[in-house]
Amino acid sequence: MPQGWEVTSLIKVATFLNGLALQKFPARGVENDLPVIKIAELRKGSTVGADRANADVPPQYIVADGDLLFSWSGTLEARLWHGGAGALNQHLFKVTSQRFPKWFLHQWILRHLPEFRAIASSKATTMGHIQRKHLEAAMTVVPPEEFLRRADLVLDALTAKTHQLDIESKRLAALRDYLLPTLLSGQVRVRAGGGG
Repeated sequence: MPQGWEVTSLIKVATFLNGLALQKFPARGVENDLPVIKIAELRKGSTVGADRANADVPPQYIVADGDLLFSWSGTLEARLWHGGAGALNQHLFKVTSQRFPKWFLHQWILRHLPEFRAIASSKATTMGHIQRKHLEAAMTVVPPEEFLRRADLVLDALTAKTHQLDIESKRLAALRDYLLPTLLSGQVRVRAGGGG
């Protein structure tokens, strides 16, 4: 271990906020109802077709683009969310830290994800899961502040670029899904370009 570096538990570098049982916040059928982000939405990166909850969900359980989400039950996934605002459902953690950037937390969760998946799959239940004790047992290596600050200058920009490209990819997919049926049905015609 290099001098000045520290080994500590994953649960000590981040806060893991567990989602709510959102059936306690039933949708009102109004414009500000929120899509419910469950494991399925996390996996597909979208809230299209999601259940809805009313906007009285406490603010810390509102998910925004760029939040780090981690499903600790069922299909274990860890992703930076880019699917728009929503409400955090149970079986998902919103992972935050006052000290460490999201890319740092994300990479350490990904590092331990195979181990977490093995633990979850060994459970004799239909919804295998991990517990907080598994987060406590997962170790991280923390560099000195100056090293972390310099790494953040590069990696935060890469994370922002990934976010931007993911949003653009979703826009292009939506445009494709809109245009393709109209082209196939003949509602829209494309004039063949020609060189005369």
